[in-house]
Amino acid sequence: MNAYRRTPAILAVAAALALTLAAAGVEKNGGTRRITVDETVTMLGTTVKPGSYTLKWFPEKGAQDVRVQLEQGKMVLASGMGRWVAAEHPAHETALVYRTSGSGTRELAEILFERSPDSIHIEAPATAQTLGS
Repeated sequence: MNAYRRTPAILAVAAALALTLAAAGVEKNGGTRRITVDETVTMLGTTVKPGSYTLKWFPEKGAQDVRVQLEQGKMVLASGMGRWVAAEHPAHETALVYRTSGSGTRELAEILFERSPDSIHIEAPATAQTLGS
């Protein structure tokens, strides 16, 4: 009888572990995040004004390269390339990391994913244009 009482607990732990592993693996297959930009920044070579946007990424076939898109509504505002990189430790939260460019503007440098050592490193853009709300 004791084995019967433990079975639901074991199944619950196994299901939670499977969901956690599946969630971690989904990111590399492509994904979407709603983001809010609080100040003017550069993302994928485009100057983005404060507002709500959708950030999407799609893997390139057979490579660690990732196509990243910034959308507002159904309009693609910016598109660029990134690369999957692995850190020594998983990120504590999902976050956008910015770097300061030579001109002093903040530009998207990396996308971190909560509880995952994998992140998307964004290539520095060559040129910039202004878009957004």
